[in-house]
Amino acid sequence: MRKITAIVCGLILLGFVGTCVYFVGGVSATYPPIKEYKFSGSIEQIGQFLQFFSESNPYLTYKISIRDSSNLDVSYRDIEIKLKDSSKNFSYALVCEENDDKSETIIKLVDAFNETNNIGGYSIESQGVKELLKHFESDFIIPFQKSEHIVISPQSIGFWEKIY
Repeated sequence: MRKITAIVCGLILLGFVGTCVYFVGGVSATYPPIKEYKFSGSIEQIGQFLQFFSESNPYLTYKISIRDSSNLDVSYRDIEIKLKDSSKNFSYALVCEENDDKSETIIKLVDAFNETNNIGGYSIESQGVKELLKHFESDFIIPFQKSEHIVISPQSIGFWEKIY
C-alpha cells in the first residue's frame, strides 16, 4: 500500500513540476525585439507621417492594425511595412506602444524578412536579420526621417535587456 501511495504522490509531484516547466518555458520562449526605437509623438502621428511618406515612395506599402479590435482607444498598434527594391521584397513587423499622455511612442522591430530569399526571423540571431536590420535603417528609417522631418532614435538598452 505504501508503494502505491508513493507512486501516486510521485506522479502528482511530477505532473506539478512538469506543468510549471511548461509554463515557464512558454513565457521565456518569447523573443525580445530585434531593435527598439523612440519617437516623440503619438501612434496617430506615426500613421499620418507614414501616409505622407508612402504617397511619394511607391516602393513602400504599410498596414496599421489595432491589437484589440474591441477597444479602439488602445495604446498598442501593429505596423507591417513592405519594401521593394529592383529585385527583392522585404517585410518588417513593428509593434508600437505609446505612453499614457501620447507624447512618446516606443517602436519595436519584432520581425524582419526577405521574402525573395526566404531569410529572416524574429531574433537578431536568425539568419540574415542583421543585414535586414541595416537595410531597414538605411532604406526606411533614414529616408522616412529626412522626408517627414522627424526623429526616430534607437532606444537605449538597459542592463537586464543586455543579459537576456
